Amino acid sequence: MIDPTFYGNGALMLAALAIAFLDVNFLDEAGKALGLKDDDDEIDTSGPIIEGTDGDDLVFSDEDIGQNIDLKAGDDILQASFRDDTIFGREGDDDLNAGGGADSVNGGAGADTLRGQDGADLLVGGAGDDSLVGGAGQDALVGGAGDDILSGGLANDVLQGGGGLDILFGGSGDDALSGGRGDDEISGGDGDDTLAGDEGDDILGGGAGDDILSGGDGDDVIAGGGGADSATGGDGDDRFDMGGGEDEVFGDAGDDTIVTGGGADGVSGGKGDDLIRSGDGADTVLGDEGEDTVFAGTGDDIVSGGLGDDLIRGDAGADTLSGGEGDDMLFGGAGNDEIAGGEGDDALYGGAGDDQMAGGDGSDLLAGGKGDDTLIGAGDDADGDVRGAADTLKGGEGDDRLVLGRGDEATGGAGADTFVVTEGVTDPLIDDPDVANEGVTITDFDPDEDTLTLEVDADNPPDDIEIEDTPGGDAVIRVDGRIVATVKGGAGLTEDQIEIRGV
Repeated sequence: MIDPTFYGNGALMLAALAIAFLDVNFLDEAGKALGLKDDDDEIDTSGPIIEGTDGDDLVFSDEDIGQNIDLKAGDDILQASFRDDTIFGREGDDDLNAGGGADSVNGGAGADTLRGQDGADLLVGGAGDDSLVGGAGQDALVGGAGDDILSGGLANDVLQGGGGLDILFGGSGDDALSGGRGDDEISGGDGDDTLAGDEGDDILGGGAGDDILSGGDGDDVIAGGGGADSATGGDGDDRFDMGGGEDEVFGDAGDDTIVTGGGADGVSGGKGDDLIRSGDGADTVLGDEGEDTVFAGTGDDIVSGGLGDDLIRGDAGADTLSGGEGDDMLFGGAGNDEIAGGEGDDALYGGAGDDQMAGGDGSDLLAGGKGDDTLIGAGDDADGDVRGAADTLKGGEGDDRLVLGRGDEATGGAGADTFVVTEGVTDPLIDDPDVANEGVTITDFDPDEDTLTLEVDADNPPDDIEIEDTPGGDAVIRVDGRIVATVKGGAGLTEDQIEIRGV
């Protein structure tokens, strides 16, 4: 008989090495039988091994030694001791509180709520839609099967969602979070966190700190937040919004959208047709494989399109733009830019500023825009050693320098321009089978303002240079009988108005 004067009504306290509760009966002061059935027991116990029943148990563990607690089936509520406890919730929707020690808590099947406290706890949700909260120690949270919610707490925690549509929040500390299979939402919180989405269409947010984010397979959304973050999309059409900080972004396979903020960022689009906006700062961007669109933003940026037909815009700053392989379109924007078309039939636009432009291989269009620009149509350099197909050069406003290879056409525009016919055009020993009309065409030469230079082999100078007028009012320049240039409207041009320079 239990005296309720000491223990109250409906509470039983037992201490033993092993206790299994089935039906427990006690008497009140009048001797009337009272019972605690195995459906909804309220049990206040202490001891190294505790077993619940196949009912809804309420357990408070306050022993000075660590305990093994097996609650069995039912919707159980447990408060563990301040020692190192091992707790099994099993079937049912359990509410398990780990206590102050380094506890191991397994919710088992059911929609469980597991809470760590001061120690380094291991919380395992098991099957079902579980809620796991880490507490103050360095905790490990494993959601298991089901749509779980995991919150890491204050220390450096490890969170694994498992299968299902999981929500993970790292909280304070340098946390490691992995969503597992399913469409997960993962937030690092404060600290230098590592986030992995794995399979599924995941949402990753780094938060404050220098974070590492990996989307894995699927169409992921990745937000870096503050700090110098590193983000990898994996396979799929991913979207990156990196925020402030000096970030590194790798799009990998898929048609990705990448947006970075302030800071000197590094971006690689990877395979696929990517859209990249790099924001403020001196950024380095590689479009890589695919037909990419790059908006470099303000700052002195370095951008390479890579393989594919790319569109690149430099904006403000002294940018270095390269189209790579493919038929590319490049805009320097404001600033003194360096623009190279690379392989393919490219279109280069310098914009405002004193720009350096080279078409490379292919039939290219070079338009200098405003400023004193240098336009090179003669392959990769001004010497004609590497020659592309016939190019079109337009200087625009300013005192421009236009360097012509075989078959090129040049218009200087406003300003005192210099037209340079390279040795690759003037040397009869150099032949280019890709260009049918080997001479160049100059459309607006003004001898009172512009300069025309013929580069010749200094070791083997030509024997004869002659100029003849055509019935249409043009001037044709021949070197040793070979046509090297036609000057539109240049009838009356004399040899003393041409500079001959050995190279």
